Amino acid sequence: MMVRHDEMAEYKIIAEVVESVNCGAGCRIGAKLVFKMLPNVLLPEESDCGLCLKALGPIAELIPCIWDRLSEGLDPNDGIGLYARCTDMGLKYGGLGSVRFRVYSEKPGVASDSGARS
Repeated sequence: MMVRHDEMAEYKIIAEVVESVNCGAGCRIGAKLVFKMLPNVLLPEESDCGLCLKALGPIAELIPCIWDRLSEGLDPNDGIGLYARCTDMGLKYGGLGSVRFRVYSEKPGVASDSGARS
């Protein structure tokens, strides 16, 4: 990872809402949480999704998979499907709501087709 640190630092990680039911934090389909790749920090000024702790943990668990792909010189969005689900169980199971995120990376200034992936 240290060999590719400078290249990896140019990327951002995006967690885009692809499914949302009764989300109390206001996460709606198409909303995004944006993170710097390195150092790995949330960028609230670039995010338009509620900063819900029940979503951040599951998203954070996927970030090492993206790091691994990039550190090997591979496309971080190719060959893996990264989805995270908030830890709220939803109304059916005694919770409040439920949100699913598609997690991918982008290099700002470079056109990406990751929005077309499902």
